[in-house]
Amino acid sequence: MIINKIYIFLITGLLFSLNSLGQSRCDTVSEDIILWLEKMPERGISIDELEIKINEVLTPHDFRIENDVVFYVFFIINCKGEDFDYQVYNLDNKIFNEKLIEYLKEFTNWAPPMLHDRSADMQASYSIKVHDNSFNILDEKERRRESRKKRRKK
Repeated sequence: MIINKIYIFLITGLLFSLNSLGQSRCDTVSEDIILWLEKMPERGISIDELEIKINEVLTPHDFRIENDVVFYVFFIINCKGEDFDYQVYNLDNKIFNEKLIEYLKEFTNWAPPMLHDRSADMQASYSIKVHDNSFNILDEKERRRESRKKRRKK
């Protein structure tokens, strides 16, 4: 009986320590994730460079992703510039999603977002369209255009 309690204690301690090693939000008081800040986080690489790097390592055809598909990647950047909690929407391809997230994390190095002269947690996203068997990361103008197209189809 005492041995079981020791095992439970050790396992609980191990799980707690493993959980504390991961990335987490900096603001542990509020549940708010900020969407717009005074100083947006800097990526360390331009969108064009990121798009080129993604297309060098991933090809839509290899994952059977058709042209004109638009999908979205949401994630959190914390006050230390760590990116985590990636989620891909509108694309049901688990293997591709995992690879894409792996490369997005590898290719970007975030500077922390700022709010009221303090670093903050923020939700960020990419909208990506497949066109001519390549991935195109949409800028704000292209996002709005795709959104209008989608509404017209309904």
